[in-house]
Amino acid sequence: MIDGPSVLGWKTWRDLQAADGLGVITVAVEDGMRSGMIRKQDPEALVNLIIALIEEGALLVAFSHKPSNAIAKIEVALDTLLQNMT
Repeated sequence: MIDGPSVLGWKTWRDLQAADGLGVITVAVEDGMRSGMIRKQDPEALVNLIIALIEEGALLVAFSHKPSNAIAKIEVALDTLLQNMT
């Protein structure tokens, strides 16, 4: 999360992310839009913001003195944001 973009460069790091998770999140967002669970909008912008939320949450956990507490707080916050996208 920290060394990857610096060592590999942002473009390569982003390409690796896309191969691993971006596609899965894109499909989920597009399905959510089709079903009406997510307000219709540009899926690319929303997917990139969701990835940013997840990455920032991961960094908070990585640098926390109590990772289990950080995970619990982040889960609540992320769930709140994602469930209010209609």
